[in-house]
Amino acid sequence: MATRENQGLFIAVILLVLLSVVLAVSTFFGFAGMREAADQRDSYKTDYQRATKESNGYQAQAGIYMAMLGVEDIAVNEIETYESDLVASNLTDMINQTQRVKETWNADMAKLASGEGGADRTYRKLVEDFSNAIADQHANTTVLTNTVKETEQKLETEITTKNKQLEEKDVQLAKAQTDLSSEQERHEKTRIELNQRLDDTQSQFEKVNRELQDTESDLANKTADFKRNLDAAKATIIKKESTITSLTAKETNVADGQVVNVAPRLGKVTLNLGYDDNLQLKQTFAIYDQSASKFKSGYGKAMIEVTRILDAHLAEGRITSQNINNPILTKDWVVTSTWDPGYSVPIAIAGFIDLDGDGRSDLQRLISIVEGVGYGKVVAYHDDDGKVIGEIDENTRFFVKGDDPLGNAVDGYRKLEQDRERFQTREISVQEFLHEMGYRNEARVRRFSENLSEDRFKARQPGGTQVDSGSPFGSGN
Repeated sequence: MATRENQGLFIAVILLVLLSVVLAVSTFFGFAGMREAADQRDSYKTDYQRATKESNGYQAQAGIYMAMLGVEDIAVNEIETYESDLVASNLTDMINQTQRVKETWNADMAKLASGEGGADRTYRKLVEDFSNAIADQHANTTVLTNTVKETEQKLETEITTKNKQLEEKDVQLAKAQTDLSSEQERHEKTRIELNQRLDDTQSQFEKVNRELQDTESDLANKTADFKRNLDAAKATIIKKESTITSLTAKETNVADGQVVNVAPRLGKVTLNLGYDDNLQLKQTFAIYDQSASKFKSGYGKAMIEVTRILDAHLAEGRITSQNINNPILTKDWVVTSTWDPGYSVPIAIAGFIDLDGDGRSDLQRLISIVEGVGYGKVVAYHDDDGKVIGEIDENTRFFVKGDDPLGNAVDGYRKLEQDRERFQTREISVQEFLHEMGYRNEARVRRFSENLSEDRFKARQPGGTQVDSGSPFGSGN
């Protein structure tokens, strides 16, 4: 009986020992698993904090860019707050990159922004300032047009031409404004794409950033081109305002010429002006009494229009209006404000020039025709290699256009065409230009007289062409 009780106690002790061993082993592995779980939790927490800082950094950089652009109602004075968040992200490359962009933005605002600071120092406000400047220029142009309409009837044709040029300038400025708006929309779309990619990888962000830099560079180039075109338009308007002011002078004490003969019954007069003075057909003059010393606009006693140019300093005109109580007399003064003796019309020539249809260039021949008779001066043209000689400016009156150029000449033609659009020079075909000058292919015999020396004789042009005697180039009937 005692033996059985000892056996039960022995078995109980063995079981207790085994249970203790199992419990010890379980406790050891349990603590080891807890330590591993704690280490993994700390690693996840560190990764989460780093990712949170990077995300905050991306959002801070986007906020800075949107404040500089002036969109999403983010004020400029919030940039400092976003900069603090960006610094806290510890993204060194992003911080340096944003700092460079900010320095460029500050430099742009210092040069171009009209505001003293604050919300006005944004790229969006800069575009608005350009738009306002264009609107002001348009208003000034409208005032100028209304002023021109009030000038005298004899200037109506010239003033109408100037008004058309100013309207074309308005269209050009409006187009530039539209282009700026399109660029602004494209820039806004790029910014939205940047915000959508903030959660992408670093390589994707760098790609978007490069695209944004390219867009900003393109916008800067277009802004510079617009400013150059705007400056050119302003210079053209100032030049034309000066011309209009000189044309609308109300009084002068300098006459342009004198009446040398009168045929009242025929309604004709003869003047001491001719082709050496660069006189043109249909030029109008007011007649003032020979005793007058000052010539006030609108107070002449008659009006005449040039119908024929007879000699170097001799022309015939018809009487268009007169005071029958104060007839025109020999030695009466002739005065006009729309013509200057000796003035050569500035002309540009472009394209392939073929006057006689033989397929060969007649450029030099056309230049000789224009300049040889003293009517005009060729200020710009291109050769067969596309090289541009001279330049077009706001004073150039005609853009004489030939046939479409070939080969390398296309480059020169395009350059002159761009300048023509920039200064709104009047485009005219070769044949129309020659007709307007009065040049024609008609042979003519001229007799020498005591009033015409041999050195004034004009040889016939190659191919049987001859200068029209009734044109500004001619010298007879």
